[in-house]
Amino acid sequence: MKKIVSLKNIEKIYGFDKDFNQKVLENISIICIDGKIHSILPNENYDEGIRELTCEIEKEFDNNRNKVYYDGISQKDNKSYEIKEYDLKNKICLPSFIDPHTHLIYAGQRSHEFFKRNRGVSYLKIAEEGGGISYTIKKTREASDDQLLFLLLKRLKALSSFGVSHVEIKSGYGLTVKEELRLLEIIKKAQHYTNIKIIPTCMPAHDFPPESKKDEKLKEKWIQQIIDEILPEAKRKNLAKFFDIFTEEKFFNYYQTERLCRSAIDNGFKIKMHVNELSNIGALKLAIDMNATSVEHLLQTTEEEVILFKNSNTTPVLLPATAFYLNERYAPFNLFEKHGVDVGLASDSNPGSNCTENILMVYTIASIKLHMEAFQILKASTITAAKALDLKDYPGILEKDQPADFLIVNVPSLEYLYYHYGDNPIEKVIVDGEEVFVNGI
Repeated sequence: MKKIVSLKNIEKIYGFDKDFNQKVLENISIICIDGKIHSILPNENYDEGIRELTCEIEKEFDNNRNKVYYDGISQKDNKSYEIKEYDLKNKICLPSFIDPHTHLIYAGQRSHEFFKRNRGVSYLKIAEEGGGISYTIKKTREASDDQLLFLLLKRLKALSSFGVSHVEIKSGYGLTVKEELRLLEIIKKAQHYTNIKIIPTCMPAHDFPPESKKDEKLKEKWIQQIIDEILPEAKRKNLAKFFDIFTEEKFFNYYQTERLCRSAIDNGFKIKMHVNELSNIGALKLAIDMNATSVEHLLQTTEEEVILFKNSNTTPVLLPATAFYLNERYAPFNLFEKHGVDVGLASDSNPGSNCTENILMVYTIASIKLHMEAFQILKASTITAAKALDLKDYPGILEKDQPADFLIVNVPSLEYLYYHYGDNPIEKVIVDGEEVFVNGI
């Protein structure tokens, strides 16, 4: 049975052509079949287009069952197709968003640290006092599988409500062999309960386990456990696409990063890296030399390092809401723009340094603090974000046979979406032609 989804009377749709140049269409309708764009046509040709399409489908149907009415139900109650129509009068249409960097699987919350930071206590100081990641690790280890799955699905539902159709999720709050693999198993299980497409990342190198922080031998033991136990088992069970690491002076140093990433590559993982967030230890060049899929944060990045991206396959991903939340400097988007390097945008949703699922706020912050234009933000949240996850299909390409991943948005323009912050004008989220979220307002 063919599934037809049509978006009719679109006053304006924003997207891109196959070469990733911006593309805006007005007064058109889009007909999709089985999750892919079938045709884009003027509004006045919509009825004729639907009739022609359904006739084609009926001709393919068995002669004994091809007496099909317009609603797709035959006299024998067999279906050759079904149609779902959306009328977008007075609304705009956008491609769905991709969030390429999150830490969504955890238990507990750290509101008690929020006001400490606001009064000048640093992220590193809080971590040294047993807070930060260590506190979340404790709460996550104590939570049951069902509790963690429930919390993860709740956060995924919230992300979806703001227009996200694809999301990367990292482990990293277990930090034992058993706990890290448990988190990855729960992430995999979550895919059975949501239509959001999950891209899992193995991140046991989020930090050293709290038990080993002051003991170099125990730190070395953890690195070896990642290499000998976690990476092979995660690959054997197909639990993750990427390996990620927090590369900083007081977390994993340059040489530990190189060692772990080479092992991850040897085990068949693609590489992502947290780099240049709190300090710059030269790891960005290492990531590019190792053909990392993406590098993320980049607050301390120099112009010389930005230039390195021009001849690389590595995608820079900026997390402006994290800088906002921590009251830190912002990544130098002006340098990326100067050198023609496209960036992705991500929420970095996590319990300590950016506790939100409202990705629209991320985009507003990108506009205000990074001085990004509306179409730069849209590209960073769709096309370039997809590159940061090494996806084969890019939401936002307005061409035949491209994914039918769309948002119906009750705003007058793309610019208005970022301008009116704190609101959620997303009315419907459609992924592969299937409705995955409907705003109850």
